[in-house]
Amino acid sequence: MDPNKKKTEVMWAGIGLALGAGVGAILGIVAYNQQWLG
Repeated sequence: MDPNKKKTEVMWAGIGLALGAGVGAILGIVAYNQQWLG
């Protein structure tokens, strides 16, 4: 097992989580604003 490969996998997992959280936050804000605007 190449330790460098493991580091890259962890980095991509972090990027994926950050992107997912960012998209989720944006969708949540949009949904909240839509609801608020009625």
